[in-house]
Amino acid sequence: MILKAGQWNLAQDVVAEQEGKFRDYSEAIKAAGYTVWTGVGEVYMVPLRPE
Repeated sequence: MILKAGQWNLAQDVVAEQEGKFRDYSEAIKAAGYTVWTGVGEVYMVPLRPE
């Protein structure tokens, strides 16, 4: 989901394409060109931002 202008919208899961290529989900996030912007919670549940 993406929050833009106060509205939530569905978005393509850019990390899902990378999941099978890496042992660690955080590696898949980085390969997709994103980074997490908070250290709170599980890595698969935290918001992402483009690198």
